[in-house]
Amino acid sequence: MLASINKLIYLTPAVLALSIVSLVFTVTSGYSQQDSVIIGNNNDNSLLTNSDISTHSPKKAALMSTILPGLGQVYNKQYWKVPLIYGGFVGFGLMFNFHQSNYNTYKEAYRYRTDNDPNTVDNYVGVASDNDLFEVQKFYRRYRDLAIIGAGLFYILNIVDASVSAHLFTYDVSDDLSLNIQPTINYSTFANQTPVGVALKVNF
Repeated sequence: MLASINKLIYLTPAVLALSIVSLVFTVTSGYSQQDSVIIGNNNDNSLLTNSDISTHSPKKAALMSTILPGLGQVYNKQYWKVPLIYGGFVGFGLMFNFHQSNYNTYKEAYRYRTDNDPNTVDNYVGVASDNDLFEVQKFYRRYRDLAIIGAGLFYILNIVDASVSAHLFTYDVSDDLSLNIQPTINYSTFANQTPVGVALKVNF
């Protein structure tokens, strides 16, 4: 039993860490890798029309991911996120199943040990004390509950990611930074004259 517990001590943080990394990567990496779009007048080489902007709804994206995780990401054309989302759910599911199964095993062993019935004998006689069985079942139950909580948070962040990514869908998030120098003419009604100058325009 001690060998099993030692394996669990290494396995549990690994599964949990893998799921969390998948979660963080899914939510944050989309912001740095959003497709670049530019919105402006005809001189700005616009890539999106007003119709595109008005029809892409963050509420719709959030609702779609609420109904089916990953569906909002598909709506946002971020297809690469879908495997990551379901990979995270699979990780939490495996974590839950592993700890639930072992929790039931040690819970039953502890019940056999303490029911004062000589006909019910557990498999850990001479290997683990009553207190050991009690502590081990608590350990498995704790991480089973953490798997449930983690899956719930993962589900919520899947919705948040879909909504935020939809908000950023029509934003220019490219790395392009340019400085344009343009002549400008501004008519002044107070001075009754038209001064000529130079305008600096920074795009970022």
